[in-house]
Amino acid sequence: MQNSFKTALLAGSAAMALTLAAAPASADGHNVGSAITNYDDAVAASSLAEQWIKGELHNPEVTYDGPVISFRYATYLPAVAGVEKLNTQALEQLERESNGKIKVQSFHSQSLHPQREGFTAARDGIADFTACFMIYEPTSFNMLHGMTLPFIFDDSSAATMTDVALYPEYFKDEYENLGVYLGRGMVTPPYNVIGNDKYETLADLKGSKIRAGGRMQSESLKALGAVAINVPSSEAYTSLQRGLVDGVAMNDPIFPIFKLQEVSKYHNDVSLFSVNLEYCVNPEFFDGLPDDLKNVYYNWSQKTNMAIAQLFYERESRRVRDAVFKKAGLEMIKPSAGERAKWQELVAPVTEEWVASNEAAGRPAKAMLADLMANRDKFAKMSWNDQFQMVIDSPVKGVIDY
Repeated sequence: MQNSFKTALLAGSAAMALTLAAAPASADGHNVGSAITNYDDAVAASSLAEQWIKGELHNPEVTYDGPVISFRYATYLPAVAGVEKLNTQALEQLERESNGKIKVQSFHSQSLHPQREGFTAARDGIADFTACFMIYEPTSFNMLHGMTLPFIFDDSSAATMTDVALYPEYFKDEYENLGVYLGRGMVTPPYNVIGNDKYETLADLKGSKIRAGGRMQSESLKALGAVAINVPSSEAYTSLQRGLVDGVAMNDPIFPIFKLQEVSKYHNDVSLFSVNLEYCVNPEFFDGLPDDLKNVYYNWSQKTNMAIAQLFYERESRRVRDAVFKKAGLEMIKPSAGERAKWQELVAPVTEEWVASNEAAGRPAKAMLADLMANRDKFAKMSWNDQFQMVIDSPVKGVIDY
């Protein structure tokens, strides 16, 4: 039975590739994420998120009048990192929305716990809020890996909306099995590749050594004829410089953090796969909050997801192309639509195998994938500001039960 199911799935590679291809830009007048090509337009399209993170929108009413509650935030990032500056602004907004009743203590650069020990730190009360990325506990997850399947998402904002919408039904149990609550969860823009090989055709990819991380990424690159090399991001620069890898797969705003443009010739706009990034919250901290502060934190987390997606990952993606990559002299490469369709067809079996293995184990991968695409297509037709307003007005219920 399992073999026949798998055979049926694999027979539909071309159809799967076309179905999974990210939804095109809407023609209804919205300035949707996939249609925004320059930084100024990205700034205008994310203006509501900027107003929120600066504290310019109305804050919720808080009736709690007890003592101030400490909130220990731990991060592996230095305070000066671009995304960390936004995290700091978001945490300042949490203090404002709690009417000063939640006071954040921030611990940067792994000063409270090592990066890979986020789940343990949150579960044991060392930190109240910290990065608990799926990549640190990959064997503990099955359904959540579906968010990293190739060629699904166009932009971080719609992908993040989709991730949160699916979480209560499909991801929550396996995440909470690690003894934590989801503090917030978002999805990066699709990964591009920077380096010394260009990827305009399948022939260009054949045998090229590309730094990637995670099973889905490795399998996708293998299906395209490339060689996946597992190198820590901190070693990407020297690996590229020494020729240990020909290219590095990351999202655009992250490349400059590691100065990879200094040792590269090409920026390849290939939009291969996205990565989901989760922060967890200590259950005792959340459960101990008074009801109105539970509401404040819960709603704040979903607004923070969108603010980081739009203000860092999407705005920066547009800015760094001109301000960093082109300025550094990189040749900007983008495969044609016809070529990209060939790539999508080749990697479709990666998705089909993921569906087959999960279904064989009794997990609803087919239903999840159908819901993923339906939500993705719905959100992709909304402007970023409309998406942010939706999160303000009706945050997803059930991410944490309370």
